[in-house]
Amino acid sequence: MGPARITALLMLIAMLPSTAAIAVNCTIASAGFNFGNYDTFSTVPLDSAATISVTCNNPVKGPKKQPIPVMLTLSPGNSGSFTTRYMTPISGGTDYLYYNLSTSPSHTTVFGDGTGGSDMVTALVSKEAPLNVKIYGRIPAKQNVIAGSYSDLITVTVTW
Repeated sequence: MGPARITALLMLIAMLPSTAAIAVNCTIASAGFNFGNYDTFSTVPLDSAATISVTCNNPVKGPKKQPIPVMLTLSPGNSGSFTTRYMTPISGGTDYLYYNLSTSPSHTTVFGDGTGGSDMVTALVSKEAPLNVKIYGRIPAKQNVIAGSYSDLITVTVTW
């Protein structure tokens, strides 16, 4: 019998902007996050990456037109914790497939909202200079979980 195949899918949802004094329009795009198949017998973690893009259009004309300061945050997901995010089987069940999301490929900084040891991303964004944020995901090796598809729901919030 070969290793169990587990498909891990993490859904990223772009959410509501804050209210601004001027009518700034920002567009958020993400294709979601898919770890692919997880091998429970592998001795190396499963890494993946995805990109969130933010473009903002400042309606001010002329030389006073400036990039918009934005803040990009992620929710902790269904676990309620940035340090112990987990996915659960789509078909139901009690297994947890632990993972986390980072702001760097070295996975040293947890991507969150700036609380609980997590970090967020801040930048100046314009139509001419969009923000492309790479999110790095990692599922630790050798987790004993049942075969199946696993998911979590992460809310992406852009504030300007």
